[in-house]
Amino acid sequence: MDFGYVAFRLFFFLFAVSFLLPHAAAVAPHEAANFVVKENNYLLQGEEYEQPVVPISNAGKKFWVVPVISGGNVVTFFPVQFEVLVVSTSAPVNREVFKTADLLRELSIEKESISKNPSVEWVFTPTYALRFSNLSNVLANERFQLTTVASTVDSQEAYSVVEKLNVLLEGLSVSAQKTSQLVSAASKAESDFFSEPDTSMFGALKESFDSVGNEIGLLNSTALDYRRDLERLKQIVSVSGLDPSTKTYLVSLADVPVEFNSIGNYKVYSLEVSESINSVYARVSQRTDPLLEEFASRLERQKAFDEIYGQNADVKEKTGNRFSTASELVLFVLAQENRSKWNSSSLVERVEDNWRQAMLLYNGEKYSLAVSFSKKAFVDSLNVYNGGFFKPPVQSEDYSGLIFQVIIALVVLLVLLVAYNNRDKLLSFSKQNDDSGEY
Repeated sequence: MDFGYVAFRLFFFLFAVSFLLPHAAAVAPHEAANFVVKENNYLLQGEEYEQPVVPISNAGKKFWVVPVISGGNVVTFFPVQFEVLVVSTSAPVNREVFKTADLLRELSIEKESISKNPSVEWVFTPTYALRFSNLSNVLANERFQLTTVASTVDSQEAYSVVEKLNVLLEGLSVSAQKTSQLVSAASKAESDFFSEPDTSMFGALKESFDSVGNEIGLLNSTALDYRRDLERLKQIVSVSGLDPSTKTYLVSLADVPVEFNSIGNYKVYSLEVSESINSVYARVSQRTDPLLEEFASRLERQKAFDEIYGQNADVKEKTGNRFSTASELVLFVLAQENRSKWNSSSLVERVEDNWRQAMLLYNGEKYSLAVSFSKKAFVDSLNVYNGGFFKPPVQSEDYSGLIFQVIIALVVLLVLLVAYNNRDKLLSFSKQNDDSGEY
């Protein structure tokens, strides 16, 4: 057996396992969204969310960023760590991550809007890089036509103008080639940003876009100079002593190539796109602070929710594990069937007032005050609960009615006994009465 080969395979296996395990343990995007939306209480009623597509990197650490949406607008972001279900609470980190996440979303929306506008085109594409490259080649070949025009007219003025035009052509060709390279670089930077966004790309991407716009501006400016001098050459041809057909041919030969006519359109597209990009960056920069402030408020909301409704070891201990949350105890004390039975009934109204205030403040997004009032309600509820229910004293029964009935019964019984014992006399008396009646 080749032990060297076995050792190599073992090393490769261990390396593969060590590489794959961290990736296998990574948080999935839907898990990050569920953690924010379902496992916590960050969102307000009526708010929606978007599931992240790609993680955002910052200083080598990745985050799934979940946008919270209300009325189509981003309310805030929730940055969930890529390795574990934990929300980042670092303000400096979140600032960079929020800016990048907002730029990703806004730039996508802006590009979609531009794609629906027939008068504007997104110039940062491989197609446009090829167009500018072809324009560079066409312009480089144009000087041969100009040389033909100068030699045919054969005047010092014509040679002088053509020489100047050739210098401009060379500059245009170089500028067009440079524009092609810058467009390619911007296209790649954009692609990298959308596929593997990193906070370090935020400023670099705009610089890449701006460099294209600036170069197209220079190209267009030089093109205007070229057209102006070209008109001078055509005028020289028109006043020369050449026959009309030759003049017509030379003017046509000197005219700019078809590709040249598109430079003006490229300039318009570039200006429109640059304005859109500047608007996106301005919006992102202006609302980073509000997004961070709202995120901080949502962290307070979750903290308040945990304090009021979350599992609480202190509550369990003080109630003998009968209740596990502060809200359970408060609601038990305030239950309609219980509230009138407590020994400490005088505290129940105060519990209700503090609890009502806590709920109003919580719904009004004043979370720290809500916690303060809920704690007061809990303390009073605990005192009420420990005081127990009120037990009414045992009342002695009223037997007067029964005694009266017994006396009546005894009287009746006595009468009956007397009547029974004197029955003979009663019968005799009755007979005498009957006899006297016959007479």
